[in-house]
Amino acid sequence: MYELYLPIDIVYKTAIEFSKDLKRIDLSKYKGKEIKINFTNFMKNTGRIEPFASLFLINSINTFVKSAKKVGAIPIRVFSSLDKTKNTYAMNLRFYSSLGIPIGQKPDENYTGSSRGKFIPIMRMEAQEVFKSPDEHREIKYIAKDIATVASRGNKELFECIDYSITEIIRNVLEHSGSSTVWYSAQYWPSKNGGELVEIALMDEGMGIQDSLQGELNDEDNILKFALLPGCSSKPTTHYIDAHADNSGFGLYMTSEIGKKNGDFIVCSNNETLAISSEREIMEECLISGTVLRLRLRINSIKCFDTERKELVSKGMELTDAYLGYRERKKFAPGLPLPDLFK
Repeated sequence: MYELYLPIDIVYKTAIEFSKDLKRIDLSKYKGKEIKINFTNFMKNTGRIEPFASLFLINSINTFVKSAKKVGAIPIRVFSSLDKTKNTYAMNLRFYSSLGIPIGQKPDENYTGSSRGKFIPIMRMEAQEVFKSPDEHREIKYIAKDIATVASRGNKELFECIDYSITEIIRNVLEHSGSSTVWYSAQYWPSKNGGELVEIALMDEGMGIQDSLQGELNDEDNILKFALLPGCSSKPTTHYIDAHADNSGFGLYMTSEIGKKNGDFIVCSNNETLAISSEREIMEECLISGTVLRLRLRINSIKCFDTERKELVSKGMELTDAYLGYRERKKFAPGLPLPDLFK
């Protein structure tokens, strides 16, 4: 028998470390044996829990459980009863129910945000609900506006920034991931010192960025960083192009640059994590299926989003031209290394 305890605080650092612990387990040694994932310490305390870290752990734990079952191990969730649970915020966030623990509302139950709310709980949307709509763009915008309403707290510039970013990310997920679901959550943190933050997290359970870009790069190239380039997709982005969907295909590039300038941006896919901000860039190993994203913004940092967006589009067009030039040269020189286009 093997037992792991969920950390009391579920934040970026602890979530990544717990994922690494799961990845290090040699499942071949536990055929027919129990592997317990123990939630009791977390549930009996009032630790911090954040949107990205919660979605990341949901994905990592579910990925681990599936792998364990495939080799004949017996994964078991150990948890407290509701009357012994102190971390009720995690219940309101729908963290427990998202992991199959029968406490709180389920992630597929309806929720409508307001500008007076401070968070959007974990939501799971069926991709088919968007695809069967006569106006797919409208369905995507409805979700983006709901997230932006809560996260922006009445700040017009921030609302436009989040609305644009989430629309692009969801469009990217639906077009390229092959996932049947899209998960999301958001949180606003007030501060007496004027350092308010908002965090938006999204997750899909699709093929992952690495597989979706298969054949585009050499083995030694950094796929996650490459995925942030505009125009890098191996598939044409035409499905959503209409009068509303300008700059389609710039989704991850635009959102990552907005995060880099005004907070940070994290993208995790399969076994890798890339965290970027204006100060640093960190690559780490992890264990997930599909992709999990975080956009964190300092509220007072965004002054004129329309100007910032136009500047990023202009820069993005230059990067696209540079990358397409590289692709043409690579046709005649297989193995040609990808140049550093982010300088």
